[in-house]
Amino acid sequence: MSAPQVEVTTWYLEMTRPPEHVAPRTMPPGLHMEHCLSPTLSFYFYLYNTIGERWAWGERRLQTPDEVRAIITDPSVFLFVPYMHGVPAGMVEVHTKNHPEVELKYFGLMPEFIGRGIGLVALQWTVDWVFRMGAERFWLHTCTQDSPQALVVYQKAGFTVYGEKQHSVPDPAHQGVYGENRPRYWME
Repeated sequence: MSAPQVEVTTWYLEMTRPPEHVAPRTMPPGLHMEHCLSPTLSFYFYLYNTIGERWAWGERRLQTPDEVRAIITDPSVFLFVPYMHGVPAGMVEVHTKNHPEVELKYFGLMPEFIGRGIGLVALQWTVDWVFRMGAERFWLHTCTQDSPQALVVYQKAGFTVYGEKQHSVPDPAHQGVYGENRPRYWME
């Protein structure tokens, strides 16, 4: 028997040069971006699970610990963490394997930092970093299972929609990635 499906809309967004029409935001006092070199699996999943549980992020939870470790320690994958007064406020995962085409794979905030303007600042910082690295295209996708503000925030940062798709995906609640049977990577 197959898992129940949920209907989603996915939007594909891109930018091919740094936006000129977006007013740069300054970092609020106490906020800085930290590049995490070779993050530990437990720290990565602390970020991924805390941010993603609300939005049913499941991709990494369905992968083995070795698969995830290989991804997050790959030199073409960059993990940045916005810290607010020393506290992790979110995560930004950027994949550069196909440089000069760059993908924003994961972007999100810890629940306590949503709605405080940190997301757009961190996103604009990331856009600047990507284009300073010589990117010719920066792309991502978001969907109706993400934050209701996600599409708007990406567009405010200068991304434009180049595609939209209506489709069904397996309901994350029935994939074994949530609840007491979910993988616990810190107990290896």
